[in-house]
Amino acid sequence: MEVKQIAESRVRSFKLSDVANSLLIISHSKRGQTKEAVEKLKSMLQLDHLPSNLAITRLVQALGNHGDVAGIQEVESLIKSLGTNLNLSSMVFVNNTALAHITNGDVESAVELFDGIYTSPNSSNASMSFVFRKVLESGNDKALDKLSAMAERLANHFACYRPASDLFLQLLDLDKVDDAKFMLARCNALAEQKEVLLSFVAQKAQSPGQTGKIKNLMSLVPDFIEKEVLYAYLMKCHGRIRQHEWAEAAQGSLG
Repeated sequence: MEVKQIAESRVRSFKLSDVANSLLIISHSKRGQTKEAVEKLKSMLQLDHLPSNLAITRLVQALGNHGDVAGIQEVESLIKSLGTNLNLSSMVFVNNTALAHITNGDVESAVELFDGIYTSPNSSNASMSFVFRKVLESGNDKALDKLSAMAERLANHFACYRPASDLFLQLLDLDKVDDAKFMLARCNALAEQKEVLLSFVAQKAQSPGQTGKIKNLMSLVPDFIEKEVLYAYLMKCHGRIRQHEWAEAAQGSLG
């Protein structure tokens, strides 16, 4: 019997806290127990309790991994019915619905979904990096070909550059520099997306060992950022390396 069941059998008024319930949803999701996770979410909402954003995200991701489009739609409907702003990006549902379609071998539905998002007003900056990352890591060339063709079409015919920028930066992040170079040649307006490129540099500067990725970007798009700003980010990245080395040395001495 689980700890929760034991506690409830001994203390009639025992109830898990919102934090504990959220952790339970996360645990079920990680184990692929999506049915149990959805039921726990429903029971929380019936009691007017709110799960954490992380719990919702992990549940939706688990449903996406299982190709459960209907399950994602159900969770999205439940969350929307709350009428409460959880500060949760709508792209959590969009991206994982697309991944569910891809998992089911239905890449066309994923493309149609993103087409609808990126050709609608006020959605041109929504990120689909998560989907490109998953597709690249899984080696799903069929899905990658169709999604990259969609991204280039949106860029070249609708001046919507976010999907193409997301793919370009994911290629760089996975050290697929030649693929990124070819993509830039096919869609050279990517070099003008300074805000997205700078965001990538700032993100990489937060972690040690990422200077090579920043330099690869600079080799392909040398003029998108002032040299002084670039050097500041590179110095920050080197500083992270030093901090990491000191932390490892300290841990070694304690051991």
